[in-house]
Amino acid sequence: MAFSFTLLSPPTLLSPHYNQFSLKTRHPHHHRRHLLGEPFRRLPAIGVEKFQQIHCQAARDSKVQEEDFRKNESDLEESNAASFYRYPSKNMAVIGITGTNGKTTTSYLIKGMYEAMGLRIGLLGTVAYYVYGDNKLESSYTTPDAVLVQNLMAKMLHNGSKAVVMEVSSQGLAVGRCNMVDFNVAVFTNLTRDHLDFHVTEEEYRKAKAKLFQMMVDPERHRKVVNIDDPNAHFFIAQGNPDVPLVTFAMDNKNADVHPLEFELSLFETQVLVNTPRGVLKISSGLLGRHNIYNILAAVAVGIAVGADSLEDIGRGIEKVDAVPGRCEVIDEGQAFGVIVDYAHTPDAVYRLLDFVRELAPKRIITVLGCGGDRDQWKRPTMAKISTDKSEVTILTSDNPRSEDPLDILDDMLAGVGRTMQDYLKYEENDYYPPLPNGHQLFVHSTRRVAIRSAVAMGKEGDMIVVAGKGHETYLIQGDKKEFFDDREECRDALKYVNVLSQAG
Repeated sequence: MAFSFTLLSPPTLLSPHYNQFSLKTRHPHHHRRHLLGEPFRRLPAIGVEKFQQIHCQAARDSKVQEEDFRKNESDLEESNAASFYRYPSKNMAVIGITGTNGKTTTSYLIKGMYEAMGLRIGLLGTVAYYVYGDNKLESSYTTPDAVLVQNLMAKMLHNGSKAVVMEVSSQGLAVGRCNMVDFNVAVFTNLTRDHLDFHVTEEEYRKAKAKLFQMMVDPERHRKVVNIDDPNAHFFIAQGNPDVPLVTFAMDNKNADVHPLEFELSLFETQVLVNTPRGVLKISSGLLGRHNIYNILAAVAVGIAVGADSLEDIGRGIEKVDAVPGRCEVIDEGQAFGVIVDYAHTPDAVYRLLDFVRELAPKRIITVLGCGGDRDQWKRPTMAKISTDKSEVTILTSDNPRSEDPLDILDDMLAGVGRTMQDYLKYEENDYYPPLPNGHQLFVHSTRRVAIRSAVAMGKEGDMIVVAGKGHETYLIQGDKKEFFDDREECRDALKYVNVLSQAG
């Protein structure tokens, strides 16, 4: 793409260095807010409880017209919350990220990029809500409810944030949690089947994601950032105003504005040489795997879109994020084999994760995998098949069974390899399980702790153990009980025990 934009005076987006991606305006004093942010009046952050007490008064104060009261309750709640908190998103640059995979890591990279430029930024996402810096709250949903979105953004603004990066889920878009958020940048990472328990069809899932891009209507204030390797790219690009500036990124499509010239993967770091409209950028990242190169490219593209001060700032910010909780997180207790914990819980994510691990040339891949209860049943056999195809050893186990019987979930998974739970129930816990037709081993342990310990006990020098599905999560839901459970801690405990046994001879 040829860039013909000229420097704004004064800039409407990010900085005086916004010389590669900015627009002239006939009204130079309008839209003075930068995408990196500009100081605005600080507002006091007020608790949700206080908001609820004066909900009706807020509606009157904001002069909500009578016909608006005929809207559904959630629409009114969101509108009133935004009004009560004085529309905080209008006073910050808001970057929304949607897609099936990669949202969390990309949001952390963007956060690091802003902080590298000395700018405060908030974050709303799957792992946590960062109000300022390392001050974080535990996340309940990828996209918070409408009132909490406004409350947290008001707190961010009060704490001096110039911007907020937000993971935008399909459910959040579908139920209108983001309708009153004034997004400036829409980012699309990728799209594969997911959340069909909520959306029912893939098309409805895609339409929900598209709502973020439909908000991109003002060429002066809005930007689109799209992964054009994804077959859905043109669909998302077409949403909203076609005149809104677009920055594309890709691994394979060299016509993308941001793409790698070369890269190198290892268990310890990822090195990538990135071509951008502003020059070439070399990045050494602690984030592992080909899929994380996509996330790095997405963050670089956002930096280009918002007019970051320099490529060096973009690179420095990305490099400071050497790990994201539960995303290809390496567990090292001095063992002779590798252990990775990852949030991969969709067929595509598991496929990409195991492909990356295979590129490290391990002797064996040992994968621990489960599927959540009361969620997409269609993906259970598919994920089991992917794991058994790409791992020498697979251990199927539980992953938040919720109201379902864990054995029923495992039975669904086993269908992907032509087996049933009855085939496994006849064996004792430590008995030999016959290999699959491809020669790979498949075990079943309905207790996740046992599955992880079994995998670690199998590990030998040169092997890679992959524990997939829960990542950063610190709980296990079974029935109506939610108990503490952390895959990372379970791996560490198992490794310490194995190391003690090894040292004892």
